[in-house]
Amino acid sequence: MKFKSKIDWWFYLVVSIFAGISVSLIFWGYIENIMFLKILSIILVGVFLLVLLPMWVATYYVLETDTLYIRCGLLETVRMNYSAIVSIEETRNPAQSEGLALSFDRLGIEYKSKSDYRNDYVLISPEFNQEFLKELLKRNPLIVFKTKR
Repeated sequence: MKFKSKIDWWFYLVVSIFAGISVSLIFWGYIENIMFLKILSIILVGVFLLVLLPMWVATYYVLETDTLYIRCGLLETVRMNYSAIVSIEETRNPAQSEGLALSFDRLGIEYKSKSDYRNDYVLISPEFNQEFLKELLKRNPLIVFKTKR
């Protein structure tokens, strides 16, 4: 079962500002014939096409048979067995930026790491949190769910 990421207004704002600056630099660089601005605008457009645009269209979460697959953009992927998930908590903390979430309406997933003895933590933002939680808890009813405080 596939869940798209919820996208907040702030992500659209970042994309809009980034696109506006890029387009402005392209015009300014070509009108004034400034090589530095031309190169900078090409770099910014490249970042937009390689980072922001893929995050926008390719951030989703898939509940597979035995694993949760998390995809954010072209490169960021996480795959974890349902049995490795320790707990899930609802959070809206903007200070927690380590995550694969495009919204502040997030779920924090703590799971057992394969590489060491500590647990890992990832933030996600499914479009329909409650349905996602319901399906995830069906697959592993031992997951501890922590509500907002």
